[in-house]
Amino acid sequence: MNQEEGIRTDIMEEAGRIWRASENSGILLRFIGGLAVRLHAQSSLLPALARNYKDLDFVTQAGNVPRLTNLLKELGYVPDKAFNALNMGRRQLFYETKSNRQLDLFVDTFEMCHTIPLHDRLSVETMTIPLAELFLSKIQIIQLNEKDVRDLFALLLDHEIAAGDEEVINRDIIAERTAKDWGFFHTIELNLAKLRILIKDYELEEKDRERILQAVKTILEVMNSSKKGLNWQMRSKIGEKLVWYKLPEEVG
Repeated sequence: MNQEEGIRTDIMEEAGRIWRASENSGILLRFIGGLAVRLHAQSSLLPALARNYKDLDFVTQAGNVPRLTNLLKELGYVPDKAFNALNMGRRQLFYETKSNRQLDLFVDTFEMCHTIPLHDRLSVETMTIPLAELFLSKIQIIQLNEKDVRDLFALLLDHEIAAGDEEVINRDIIAERTAKDWGFFHTIELNLAKLRILIKDYELEEKDRERILQAVKTILEVMNSSKKGLNWQMRSKIGEKLVWYKLPEEVG
């Protein structure tokens, strides 16, 4: 699918307007979050998986932030000066006052319950972060909510778990990230178990359920088969006795 053709609703049209302006200005900017899922997964339109989109989420590289800030101002977005000063180099917030819309800009990494490095992978896709990182950004949430579950089901329904990045969820990236960090590994295995339970609550065709469950199985196999380092093994022995995740602060 031509990704830009997938932009239809008002918020998607606005996100597309911002992305095109950044492209025309030579500034690297990529979709992240629910809008990125919408661009990649046609199944996000299924009645069982469709949802509303509230805010705009993007990621860029640190060197682009000054120019991108000026561009966003020209497009009608006001920076949250206090938040941005405190989070310079990691995350920036902007608001469009007429619509009361929030724009969340991540810088180089996606940091929520766990940290996902993005800087060196932002050129893989034209409009979004790569599918592997997009999946990881959703599955790393320790307290999965309804919209995250729907997004995850849509991604797993529409994409194979395989080598490479060409419209597949890159198994090597999943293996690499989880083999380095037991906490990340543990959150993902817990959430995959939740997806197995929750899927019965969604009115999907049986073949679609089976496809999603097979993808969950494959991801677990990929994670479990990867070689773990000494730090991973030592942290695994401590287990849940020590908190293994962060609870992100609500903003906006």
